[in-house]
Amino acid sequence: MQTSIKALILCVILCISLVTALQFGSTFIPLEQIIHALMSMADPNATATMTDTIITDIRLPRLIYSVLTGIGLSLVGLLMQTVTRNALADPYVLGVSSGAVFAIIMGGLPLLGAYNTPVFAALGAALSIILVLLCVGKSNSPVKLILIGMGMTGIFSALTMMIIYGAKHEAQVRSAMFWLLGSFAGIQWGDLPLTAIIVTLFMLYIYLFNQDLDVLLLGNHEAAQMGLSVKQLQLSIVI
Repeated sequence: MQTSIKALILCVILCISLVTALQFGSTFIPLEQIIHALMSMADPNATATMTDTIITDIRLPRLIYSVLTGIGLSLVGLLMQTVTRNALADPYVLGVSSGAVFAIIMGGLPLLGAYNTPVFAALGAALSIILVLLCVGKSNSPVKLILIGMGMTGIFSALTMMIIYGAKHEAQVRSAMFWLLGSFAGIQWGDLPLTAIIVTLFMLYIYLFNQDLDVLLLGNHEAAQMGLSVKQLQLSIVI
């Protein structure tokens, strides 16, 4: 099957999923009301009904945010699978996700406001990456990178669980565990620009270095013989 046909099928499935997601929730909304709500967004003089508000202010931003999140995770997974040459690789392989969760659970500065979570997640992920790179040293071996990354994941996961179960109140434990499962509740239109910018930068990076990434899949030795700076490319991917 050609790539274009596969892409078309995936786009159709995505559109069906988006419409279905807008329909179902605490209140089922028929398709014609969804179309009316989306059309009313283009008319500033239109009077929004309760159904229009549910669609445009609650479900739609969450839906777009979930799509952006899915795109971002798939791009990160692609890079992780390329640098490790492992089809099962994900952000947990290098301890990125575990480090981010650990930093968030540790707490943050109230002055950061809405940016408290992403800032501390970035700091935790950066800490994990730095530790992994220090342990890997000058080695180009993807096996060593995976093993050290999995070890870092175990360390940060254990520290996170220790903090959670050491909480004094049961409500804090339940809140932390629920947060770890992930939720798009509370997502608003103002949360979309930052995520969209990050995902766009990811896509731009992969587009610019797509040939180098393909060469890296051949193996470190083969890529080096073809003139590719393997260590520099791996470092840029991990960062």
